[in-house]
Amino acid sequence: ALDPADDEIRSLEKGVRNVLRGPLWKQTFTAETAHFTVRTDVSQARAGFYAQHLEAIADFYARTFGIELPARKADALVFETQEGYQTYAELTLENRVESTLGYYHPVYDQLLLFEDKTEGAGPETLRVVYHEGFHQFIHPLIPHMPYWLNEGVAEYFGASEVKDGKVVRTGLVQEGRLAGLQSYLTAGSKPIP
Repeated sequence: ALDPADDEIRSLEKGVRNVLRGPLWKQTFTAETAHFTVRTDVSQARAGFYAQHLEAIADFYARTFGIELPARKADALVFETQEGYQTYAELTLENRVESTLGYYHPVYDQLLLFEDKTEGAGPETLRVVYHEGFHQFIHPLIPHMPYWLNEGVAEYFGASEVKDGKVVRTGLVQEGRLAGLQSYLTAGSKPIP
């Protein structure tokens, strides 16, 4: 029923085929929680680590907004390498998402990220988990949320701290964002009114 010569349809078909097949990892480690399935090629310990953090932050989103988390488990893929992440993104999204550490794709309901080898699962990687996790959380509830609101709230929650499976602080100062703003102001630029 669909036009096989339509480039947009062919692109979507290719993306769906690759999502169903999944990443071409030599070994896949999986961790499941009440609301997440995390798959990775890093290690079983890292699968569990990310699953625990996603579960904690999702619980926090749900309590903050006063709603129940859906019974259906969300999908998260954590790649060991940036190249693996970008290749999978290109095969499924037709975009290598080169300027990102993570990405939530609403059509496939997949959160993708790679573990930055320069810091492991340090603050920047976890910031991306919490930020992209918010997009994954809010999309089924408000599919067409205004961009500025979606990104603003995701940035707020991205600057959270999780300890022992619980969010202990949120809305923290993001050092990278602060450094960028300070550099901008030091260069003599004036904020846009």
